[in-house]
Amino acid sequence: MSKGKLIILEGVDCSGKSSVLNKLKKALPVIYGQDQQFVFSREPGSLLPEAEEAEEIREGILNGFDLTTEQQAELFAESRLIHTKAIIEYLNKGINVVLDRYLLSSLVYQGNLLGYEKIHDMNKKTEDLLIANDIIYNNIILDINEETYYKRINARQENKDALETVDEKIIEDRIFVFNNLREGKITNGYIYKVNANGEDFARICIDVINKIYQICK
Repeated sequence: MSKGKLIILEGVDCSGKSSVLNKLKKALPVIYGQDQQFVFSREPGSLLPEAEEAEEIREGILNGFDLTTEQQAELFAESRLIHTKAIIEYLNKGINVVLDRYLLSSLVYQGNLLGYEKIHDMNKKTEDLLIANDIIYNNIILDINEETYYKRINARQENKDALETVDEKIIEDRIFVFNNLREGKITNGYIYKVNANGEDFARICIDVINKIYQICK
């Protein structure tokens, strides 16, 4: 039996990751039928029942813990390792796993505050686990520009959570980093890009599905 594929939707807040993931939950089983199986999760935390502890860490960060940025990053790394162990169980059964955020988000979000090398070191156990299990992570980045970000964040201003409350300079830095990542091979993974600007959500979803087809074929 071949392993499942690890597929991650990446991008800044308001790039449409969660909305696209919700569409994929309905579309992929219809498109692939019995030929491919998919499960869906997100980070920080986990939606997989085998990784409840990872979700408990997320809830603590959002709702109670008074943490420094470094302590928060360390807890996210701990949560990710728990999540990854559950992900690998599915992949080893030939089931594809689609995530909203993963390693790239930590590098972009905490990396520009604490340093990329430090974040890489915090997540080394996860990366080593992926390598030991011969797992490639496929990142589909939903690219948006600053104009799109501000238009969308203003539309949902009242619903922002604690992880989205940051100043404009940090947001602009994140957009810059994501937009300047190039398609192709990276260490233990690949980057694919989708233009997620504009209001044509159906087109964005189709572009993402086409990337998933490339990954799974």
